[in-house]
Amino acid sequence: GWKYEGIGWYSDDNKTTPLYRLYNPNAKSGSHHYTTSASERDGLRKLGWKYEGIGWYGL
Repeated sequence: GWKYEGIGWYSDDNKTTPLYRLYNPNAKSGSHHYTTSASERDGLRKLGWKYEGIGWYGL
């Protein structure tokens, strides 16, 4: 089963810095990538990565 290990991190309530979440459907076991860079996000999308939206906001 699952074991609660406490709070992993806190998100920024002011939503200052979005962390974009992408998924590589072509990876053998699947792969997620997180970035704060919109240009990196856009480049990965052009390579076939699926954009899954903003995962959370960082500080």
